[in-house]
Amino acid sequence: MIANLQDAYKSRWLAVDTETNALDPRWDPQFKCLGISIAFRNELGVMCSEYYPINHWDSNETEDTINEVRWLITTHPGLVFHNAKFDLVVLDRMGIKPTGDYLDTMLMAHWIDENLFSKELDWLGKRFLGRGKAMTPELDSVINSFGWGLVPGAFMKKYASTDAELTFDLCMKFMKKWNDEGYAGALWAREQEFLALISRMERQGIVIDTDFCKEQIDIGERTMQELLFKVGFNPSSNPQLGEYLINQMGLPVVKNTKTGRPSFDKYAMAEYEEILEQREDATAQNILAYRGWQKTVSSNYRAYLDLLCTDGRLRPNFLLHGTRTGRLSCRKPNLQQIPKSSDHPWNGGLKRAFLGSEGYRLLGFDYSNLELRLAAIYAREDALIDAFNAGFKPFDELAARLNKPRNLCKNLTYAILYGGGINRIKNLFGLDWQAAKELREEFFRVYPNLQETIQYASNLSKRRGYVSLWTERRRHFDRRDDDAHKAFNSIIQGGAAELVKSRQLAVAREIDWDTCRMILSVHDELVFESADPKWEPIIKEIMMDVNGLNPNFHKVAFPVESKIWGLAA
Repeated sequence: MIANLQDAYKSRWLAVDTETNALDPRWDPQFKCLGISIAFRNELGVMCSEYYPINHWDSNETEDTINEVRWLITTHPGLVFHNAKFDLVVLDRMGIKPTGDYLDTMLMAHWIDENLFSKELDWLGKRFLGRGKAMTPELDSVINSFGWGLVPGAFMKKYASTDAELTFDLCMKFMKKWNDEGYAGALWAREQEFLALISRMERQGIVIDTDFCKEQIDIGERTMQELLFKVGFNPSSNPQLGEYLINQMGLPVVKNTKTGRPSFDKYAMAEYEEILEQREDATAQNILAYRGWQKTVSSNYRAYLDLLCTDGRLRPNFLLHGTRTGRLSCRKPNLQQIPKSSDHPWNGGLKRAFLGSEGYRLLGFDYSNLELRLAAIYAREDALIDAFNAGFKPFDELAARLNKPRNLCKNLTYAILYGGGINRIKNLFGLDWQAAKELREEFFRVYPNLQETIQYASNLSKRRGYVSLWTERRRHFDRRDDDAHKAFNSIIQGGAAELVKSRQLAVAREIDWDTCRMILSVHDELVFESADPKWEPIIKEIMMDVNGLNPNFHKVAFPVESKIWGLAA
């Protein structure tokens, strides 16, 4: 049924969807919103929807109707979007600033079941409603031939209206579980504030040192050629790499394909690269260097240049629904993969690719051992708590107790916290099964409460199908027995993300964005460009002030290190 704008005010929720010319609304001056669709169900439960063409080349609504739609969206008490971060920027470009509450079906789906295969509207519609988007052959042909910007309004009508209808019905489908899990109140209000902050950071962007990127690409390509000669085979070829890793180095098969052959996908390779890090073998180190340069050149330096906006700034897309643990993820490009400064020639100096705006310095503020501090609190592990509060570095303390190298103790600690068992330790350090078992037992003799808490979280996730973070947001497990070993890591990794988010919002409320701008969030680190040195101590103080967040956080200090971003530690 065609929507009546007056009836729309009678509906508690109004779904809104925007159609654009596919240019980036965050910065591109050529961007246009082609039209807006709305959907709701009237008092009889009948679906009402309409598409209002605004900037099509052929025909558009009258100015009076467009103004009515603007006013409806501005004043309606409850809007529903699918990917609100995008639609709100589009509306803002049109001068529309909603004043009511809103929901986001993409984030609703993610919060109530982060294990879903996809959070895309079409997939969710087919999964939960039995119907998807209304892409017709005619519309598809026009888009492929001329692009979104030249789609006639009549061709867009059914497609756009269906998007709004799907968004509305998905919201109603998710609403009960959303409310039952306690997401409708303060937790969602905080997420709305966070979404606005992330959107502001994206629109700001960050300056790239293009000359440095080009220089590193040249160095990387030359180095890879030299390493290729030294290694004697192509480390980017899975068959050749597999032959060396498994048949010559004798490494275990860490993952199999569906056909039973050894897998070398990105997950398996991440584990193999961790294993290679522990080996002193020259060929192993050359393989690691080759793959490191290959990834950094393609995914970082070259991607930064390819995705640079015409104003010289890089604007990544931060995803609030991209990880199961609740951490932010990022794409185009992935700025969550910026490593800490190190002596790795391929990416140890990657932060030098970023610059502050003219008159601004880039400052990074990084929590120290954040996840391990949360683990100590949850486990009530006095040995760790005392070490932290005495100012000791925990891995030094563990190395002294186990009489093992510090780097081994660090990797062992995180392997265990990330749910690794005896086989994981065996593969990582090249031990036999018995030696790996004894090393794990030694660790837990030092930290017995940690072992009990990891087991408790595992049992809890098996029984309930979820664990709760300190904010009461849940991490769900649809394969309870298979994924139970991830439960404790989910609590501390998700808890760390929630803590950073909370302090990020607190800082954003305090700073003057004319002289200090938050521009990146990289896991446990926040990056600012600042024109006034007064902000450095203020930001540190706010980030370290976590006691009011949770009654147990006072047990351990949460120190924050600040430095000029890009300088070595």
